[in-house]
Amino acid sequence: MKRRNFIEKIALLGAGNLLASPLWGLDWSSWRGPHYDGKSQENDLLTEWPEEGPSLIAQTEGLGEGFSNLCFYGNRIYTMGDFDDKACLVALDRKSGNVIWKKYLGEGGPIGGYVGTKSTPICDGKYLYALTQYGLLSAIDLTSREVVWKKDYVKDFGGSMMLYNNRLDWGRSETPLLDGDHLICTPGGEKGALIALNKTTGDLVWRSSEFPDAASYASPVPVQIDGVRQYLIMSASHVAGIDPEKGSLLWKFPFPYHLVHCTDPIYYGGIVYATSEDRIGSLGYSVRKEGSRFIAEKKYSLDKIRNTHHGLIEVDGAVYTTSSDGSFYCVEIQTGKILWQKRRMGGAMSLGFAAGNLLLRNENSGEMILVEANRRQYIEKGRFKQKDQSGKKAWTYPLVVDGKLFLRDQNTLFQYAMRNRDS
Repeated sequence: MKRRNFIEKIALLGAGNLLASPLWGLDWSSWRGPHYDGKSQENDLLTEWPEEGPSLIAQTEGLGEGFSNLCFYGNRIYTMGDFDDKACLVALDRKSGNVIWKKYLGEGGPIGGYVGTKSTPICDGKYLYALTQYGLLSAIDLTSREVVWKKDYVKDFGGSMMLYNNRLDWGRSETPLLDGDHLICTPGGEKGALIALNKTTGDLVWRSSEFPDAASYASPVPVQIDGVRQYLIMSASHVAGIDPEKGSLLWKFPFPYHLVHCTDPIYYGGIVYATSEDRIGSLGYSVRKEGSRFIAEKKYSLDKIRNTHHGLIEVDGAVYTTSSDGSFYCVEIQTGKILWQKRRMGGAMSLGFAAGNLLLRNENSGEMILVEANRRQYIEKGRFKQKDQSGKKAWTYPLVVDGKLFLRDQNTLFQYAMRNRDS
């Protein structure tokens, strides 16, 4: 399968939907950005924040209830949210941030007390793909806004998810992966955790029958290990590598759960690093190819670093990670050595990255902190408190796109000026 790169600036005429403009930077139309790593490609940004924080330049209502992040494509921003217990796709103008339209997708409402959508829509330039918390996956034509096809994870694929105390606490939270002509999804189940769909028709292409397991809340990530492309996946009880051509299992290692797995694992320099809120904490595994097969070998365990769903950022071989105990860590990925720890951060922090700095968002207060990506020590470079905080958990990752810091807090989107010339 030949992989196309969709993460670029594209001009499409018609319906005034996707017009090329020098205003836009790189699109951010896949989960965690063009390289699936949470790192913004923006530059010429503020390297320190003033005491009051960067300037708030826009505040928009109307995103609905939920934790879905943002998809940037052309002159639109797409997200999802609940409106009166209906899960909807929402389109905003990329310049003003104003809501342009919204489209009903399926049943919404609370799961385990957490109202709203969790997955983030993605775009290939022709279709948007969106997954509701109840596992209804839809492909929407960008021009007509009509649903081209839809699949139900449970009814169509016999999908299953990890449970906590025999209940489903958050609902479907993964964001599918676009790879060439395929849409890669994780319904979970006895017939195989991972599937590839024809992105145009929704037809099943393959299923990872060698890897049956319930789904977690994490998303599949494309990686290359020893020259072999594969999908890195965290399921309910394992971390694994899946062949993108046929869905065959390349390798796996155990990652049992008691609570929940949400954070996507990462790969760097021969090491797969996986983390969870569970008592297992974080693990580092060497994954390498020997002859015709892959070997996964445990290198270290860090049981006190328990990242629930706040993301991992790797910079120059160091992993930056929050923990449920309210600490922030810098870990050497090759050895598992804790390079430094910052305690008493006031809660776990969702992570972003731009221009050499980490963006930390406190899940309780919504406070933002700018921290230098530095292996030697914790260096704080500013902080500010988001206004009009909803009082609900701030789980949506901070993003820097078009020289702006975007923060979603449930129904509201905040935009802050991050370029030097805009400050």
